[in-house]
Amino acid sequence: PEFLKLKGEGLQITSSTNLFLAEMKANHPHTKVIGITGSKGKSTSVSMMYHMMQGLGLKVALGGNIGKALQMLQDERSLKIACDARRVGQTVCIGQEFELLSCLQEYTGAKKREEFLRLMQGVRAYFMELIHLQNGVVQRVDDIPVAVQNRITTLQALQILDIIDTATSQVTQNVSLNLVAAAFCAQAKRLLP
Repeated sequence: PEFLKLKGEGLQITSSTNLFLAEMKANHPHTKVIGITGSKGKSTSVSMMYHMMQGLGLKVALGGNIGKALQMLQDERSLKIACDARRVGQTVCIGQEFELLSCLQEYTGAKKREEFLRLMQGVRAYFMELIHLQNGVVQRVDDIPVAVQNRITTLQALQILDIIDTATSQVTQNVSLNLVAAAFCAQAKRLLP
């Protein structure tokens, strides 16, 4: 019942594999990911490929059901920032102001400027994907639920990009992160119904 309620509110329920693949696509686009599926022989096939590629001198990692968990193949903090960026994008679209401010405040502590900037980059990428989807540049984006796609117009998404750019500029000018987060939330709230 809780999952259905969350889906009804426009939030996406996903898996660790989807999060890993989305992170790799967004932040490591030149890294090749090979996925092996099937009912028999996956571990054998993956191990064989891993050792062959290692033998060729390639930089490879083995993860999933064998080797390391997918999230451990990358920086854990980067994965959290990527997930939070999607969460911020979704909460902006569905107007959950308290949730939005709560998420942003995680990034307003001491020595968090770089992480806040990375979060804003992720949120910007989220809205760029939404704009591309709405204008037919791409046919499908797994990270953006249909309920979210229908709650915001392309013009509103472009205006949010301006808000993100302003916040990013303020962060680089050493404006208080708490003030930047509060201003971001207030501007997003004014923009969306």
